[in-house]
This record gives sequence, structure tokens and C-alpha cells, in this order.
Amino acid sequence: MKYICEKNCFVRNPQGVFERFNVGDEVEFGDVEKVSDHFKREGGGDSSNEDGADKKGSKSEREELQGKLKKLGATFSPKDSLPKLRTILKEASAD
Repeated sequence: MKYICEKNCFVRNPQGVFERFNVGDEVEFGDVEKVSDHFKREGGGDSSNEDGADKKGSKSEREELQGKLKKLGATFSPKDSLPKLRTILKEASAD
């Protein structure tokens, strides 16, 4: 996902190296990477905090899928991609 920096800072980039970001700089972070709170998602929305819920309390799609899979008792890995989680959910719902 693309994020936009809202203040001048030094933060670890997706490759794990400290990098200086200026206000307005764009950076691409993966789904599993921790993003600093002052980075905002491109197109609106805050970066997710540690528990995965944004400041408004809504959950990410990944967490919603994982919650549904847990309720169904389906086996999955927390590292599974979103398409794989969707596939597992379809298969578990069909049973």
C-alpha cells in the first residue's frame, strides 16, 4: 500500500534502512510491515496501529477474513496473502 509522510522524519524504509522522508513523500509499505502513525494511506485513511485497527476502530480486510476463518474453524497461516485467505474462506463456507 502507498503511504504519504505528513512530517519530516527518519524512519526505516521497506528495505529496513533508515531513510529521511519529507512532508508529502510517498512510500510503498507491505501489508505486514509496521507503519509509523504519521504516515497516511494514499487516498485517505490513517496508517494502522499495532493491533491492526485504524483510529476509527474498523479492522483491516486481513483481520476480518482471519476472524471469519477462526469462527469457521478453518486452518490458515497469519502470513497467508489476502487472495489465499479469500480462497480458504470460500472453501470453508462451502463445506
